[in-house]
Amino acid sequence: DTLPPQITSSRDSCGIKVIAIEDIPNNDSEIETFDILRMDNCKIEVLERTKKTIKIKIELIDFAKNGYYSFKVIDKSNNTTIVDDSLLGNFSTLVQFYPSPDFFVGDTLFGDILCKDITVRNFATDTIVISHLFFRQNINFSVPPGQLPLTIPGQDSAKLKICFSAMRPIGGVIRDTLTFFESCYFAQLRVSALLDTGYWDARSNCNVEIRAKSAFEGSKQIISVSAPFPEKILIRIDGKQDDAIATIKLFNIFGSQIEHVETANNIIEINTFGLAQGTYFIRIAISDSFYYWKMLVR
Repeated sequence: DTLPPQITSSRDSCGIKVIAIEDIPNNDSEIETFDILRMDNCKIEVLERTKKTIKIKIELIDFAKNGYYSFKVIDKSNNTTIVDDSLLGNFSTLVQFYPSPDFFVGDTLFGDILCKDITVRNFATDTIVISHLFFRQNINFSVPPGQLPLTIPGQDSAKLKICFSAMRPIGGVIRDTLTFFESCYFAQLRVSALLDTGYWDARSNCNVEIRAKSAFEGSKQIISVSAPFPEKILIRIDGKQDDAIATIKLFNIFGSQIEHVETANNIIEINTFGLAQGTYFIRIAISDSFYYWKMLVR
């Protein structure tokens, strides 16, 4: 017998690695010795052991630092297998956005919506489920909520759509940061888009918002959003054609849709009773025009 014990499986997940080692079944030898050679910032535990197999768990102690370990497995024929490896303390390498670290969505005109795909890669051996994604400013950029949760098998990748809504008065380059943080996985991506400064946004001091294009091709609706009564939002649309349908959607800060209303009325009430405290976003679509508001529920 000259064949050493073989690694049959290795699973790495969130600071824990499980390694299975087996002596070749068709020889007469058996596993005789298991010796730990090194344990830096990690602990080693034998989970299972038979004559032919041994399963070892290596667990990180301080998640802010890397861990290093080595051990050897010797069979009765004195054949030796040495495992010398490390555990990463920074889990930002296990999930990554591509292209990285910067992604340019593109350039667009005021009033338009532009969406492009990025790739999310899972370098871990476990399946990762992305349920929530966050933008630092959460104004112009968004991830369509229908994409979440996004399931990515181990050592695989998936596409994710990022959208830019040119609905703000700021011209030039618009920037934000997309962040994923869940369990022990962390990833960030800097995103940017270019807004044509020839298009503009006007706003009055009376809670009335007017949007138009500099070529006067924009919408003529005048929309006001107010809360005149407790637990109710009142939306008034002036200048809309009688048969035009307004689609109103209410989202929470995580991008989950809370309310969806489609109506031809010029005055719409949305009940906010039962909403948890926090920030919400209202999206109103009329024909090819889009309007956005941020709302704080106390």
